[in-house]
Amino acid sequence: VTVGPDARAAAAAAGRGDDRAPDRGPLIVYASRTHSQLAQVIRELRATRYRPRMAIMGSRQQMCVHKDVRALAGAAQNAACKARTQSRSCAHHNELEHFRRRQPDYGRDDPVDIEDLVKLGERGVVGGGCGPCPYFLSLDMYQQADIVFMPYNYVIDPAMRDVLGDRLDGAVVLFDEAHNIESVCSDAAGFDIPASHLAQAIDEAQQAFEAACMAEERAGVEGDREAAGLRWNARGKDVDDGYGGGDVGASLNRGAEGGADARSQPPRPAAEYKQLRALLLALEDRIAARVGRGGEELVEPGERLFELLASLKITEQTLEMIKSIATDAASLLAGEAAAIGRRSRSRASGYRINELAEALELAFRARRDGHVRNFRLRIGADESRGVHDASGSLRGTASSRGGVVGKGFGAGHGAGPTLSFWCFSPSVTMSHLAEKGVKSVILTSGTLSPMSSFASELGLNFRVRLENPHVVAPHQVWGGVVPVGPSGKKLNSTYRFRDTDEYKSELGNVVVNFARIVPDGMLVFFPSYGVMRACVEHWRNTGTPSIWERICASKHAVVEPSGKEEFREAFKEFNDALEVAGSNPAGGRNGAAFFAVCRGKVSEGIDFADKAGRCVVLTGIPYAPKADAKVRIKRSFLDANRQNNGNGNAGHGKGGTLSGEEWYSQGAMRAVNQALGRVIRHRHDYGAVVLADERFAHGNVRAQLSVWLRPAVQPFDTFGKAAARLTQFFKLRAGDRPRSADPTNAAERSRDGGGDGGARFEVLGGGGATGGATGGVTGGAAG
Repeated sequence: VTVGPDARAAAAAAGRGDDRAPDRGPLIVYASRTHSQLAQVIRELRATRYRPRMAIMGSRQQMCVHKDVRALAGAAQNAACKARTQSRSCAHHNELEHFRRRQPDYGRDDPVDIEDLVKLGERGVVGGGCGPCPYFLSLDMYQQADIVFMPYNYVIDPAMRDVLGDRLDGAVVLFDEAHNIESVCSDAAGFDIPASHLAQAIDEAQQAFEAACMAEERAGVEGDREAAGLRWNARGKDVDDGYGGGDVGASLNRGAEGGADARSQPPRPAAEYKQLRALLLALEDRIAARVGRGGEELVEPGERLFELLASLKITEQTLEMIKSIATDAASLLAGEAAAIGRRSRSRASGYRINELAEALELAFRARRDGHVRNFRLRIGADESRGVHDASGSLRGTASSRGGVVGKGFGAGHGAGPTLSFWCFSPSVTMSHLAEKGVKSVILTSGTLSPMSSFASELGLNFRVRLENPHVVAPHQVWGGVVPVGPSGKKLNSTYRFRDTDEYKSELGNVVVNFARIVPDGMLVFFPSYGVMRACVEHWRNTGTPSIWERICASKHAVVEPSGKEEFREAFKEFNDALEVAGSNPAGGRNGAAFFAVCRGKVSEGIDFADKAGRCVVLTGIPYAPKADAKVRIKRSFLDANRQNNGNGNAGHGKGGTLSGEEWYSQGAMRAVNQALGRVIRHRHDYGAVVLADERFAHGNVRAQLSVWLRPAVQPFDTFGKAAARLTQFFKLRAGDRPRSADPTNAAERSRDGGGDGGARFEVLGGGGATGGATGGVTGGAAG
């Protein structure tokens, strides 16, 4: 979609003055979700003849190679970096200018990623020397680049977008893996302030006050110097009751310039940090008072936030001053942390007091830009714990970007409601790109359908829409809806059934049998971490041998962890098990199984090509919990918009506004399609998809599957028929792979039933099977 007038973009390109020749075309910004995905793209760039000037953007945390500064994090690392570069005491930063003179085209002949830049910084050009600073080298390369690779947040997050300067004017921005772009854009525009974060900010203001007092004492300065610069009482009183002095004459003389490190000004007086603490204490009280003693949830239009803030004298006129004091407080604490060489207390997130100032800026910016109607104010219980397990992408707003929630030390010790200012229209963020002069926006993903809802949500007119068939032939994909298990009990992962032992046992027997049939790697996806953990726990404790032991007899089983480091270990374990099975086919196991969740790490951005992903088993539809506050309010917001637009009965595909129910359903099905996409990764690949939930038999659900998969999916009325067809598919496809990579052997074929048509399957307790299967019940004890 073209979001800026061509004439303006052309004029901007002609007069940009950034040393790029006018005939080299616009800057291309290639954005993806993670750096690992960008590294994949850069590998593909190396395989082409295309050699543009390129750059890749990353954070100091990822790129710093200074032996002392790299040990810090967040604001402490930024402060230490700034101090060393200004004093020219960082050898890596000093080397940058010399390196760029020697190699002005670095990265052009051989495209580089972050790992390459870090190695260069650590070892130098030859090795053993001092290399240029990777962080500042990437910024320098960006200024000359024809194409720049970066994570989404550099383009979407307002604070990080400022790093890009005016080069977005006339640029072409491409979002890869864009199926999550709606939620990412909405989250970037809003924020949460949990009580624990506010309590931490109060504690940080107190620490800054104490540190400034000590500095004043050392300098022999009166403690109340310039205290009149911030005279107001957050409770509206005329006396200092701990919430500030009386007069409202707040000084804005530091507003724009602020900063304790500004060399032209003396350090900020300690009394101003005390007043900031008083203001935050008053905010804490007001938030708690709004929900009442019963803790009832409060949901109001976004404009009500500014009424609450105005009652504390937080307005457009005082905002700059408050931001300046908060920034100085964080800088003061970060400077102390850097000076004594300890890690920033708030880790990579920086300081809560800074986050609070950024949140206020986000809110007032939405108001200035006229977008407040797209926001809702919520004050209520913190639902962040456990919500991600079920709904995946609905968390990640300003307050949750930064990591671990620590102890609070404010008046309420962090026990209290969360204030949320939620954006429910991703068009707010996209409008900011248009303001920056971006010429075109391109969204790419295997799971964008239905595209009309994307256009509606993002508020952009996508004049070019392309939905392609898959690169593989029909015979390379098998799909089946399996509504019942081996004993004929139905498979349905709704709340009503999934907690029953009967369902978990039946699903376990489905996995046992498919683990025997499927060669090599098998991926089993659950709607949430909670459902996965409950099923695995049940399987480990049911039967003799247990269901889990029977799965492990055929596959080395790996369960997706939620932690980043643990995931790397699990992923390596899965791949190692595949190699062992391939090199020792007589060892008993025919591959490995990865148990994972939709919207998790396994389902997005990981390449399970060839034997790593021969089959995907989907055990349910990952609908977000309807009771979740953000889901409830989003649905209500969309329904109200639809009604107000006068198209309450119009489908979104005909130009109508997306309804709450349509958004809810489409979000779940996009997560389904993303998980199913793991099975086919290139044109020579092949694999199977098993939809183990009776709801997939409904036409309206199957209609929301990806276009390439729909023709391959066939419903079955019995488990035996599905197992027989799946066995036949893999026997026919066995010749498609090199025999050296094929773990299927005589022993495995005998386990699969030996004949051309049949598939034996196991059931834990009870009854034979019907339809197209031979052998009935084997090896199962009643559970």
